[in-house]
Amino acid sequence: MNWKKYEKEIYQYFSNNYSGASVKYDVEVHGRYSKKQRQIDILIEDEVAGYPIKVAVDAKNFSKKINVKCVESFISMLEDIDVHQGLLITMKDSQKRQ
Repeated sequence: MNWKKYEKEIYQYFSNNYSGASVKYDVEVHGRYSKKQRQIDILIEDEVAGYPIKVAVDAKNFSKKINVKCVESFISMLEDIDVHQGLLITMKDSQKRQ
């Protein structure tokens, strides 16, 4: 499966299972620190207990396990785009610490 189809399948999953939320695919968000447009594979926006919540989803269709640098980069992006939660979805597990 190519990366685009992988992203779209994940998007369809969230769209189908969270129909009350706003689920958007391939979104650009302005970074509060970087002052640059940041690309998000999937952005989920909803309300919980009367408060707005945003969740960024990043889909990684790599043939290898992701490393800690990839996870750190994702966490940094989450802080820059000011979302409440992030999901990093991969085809493989992450690398083990040595």
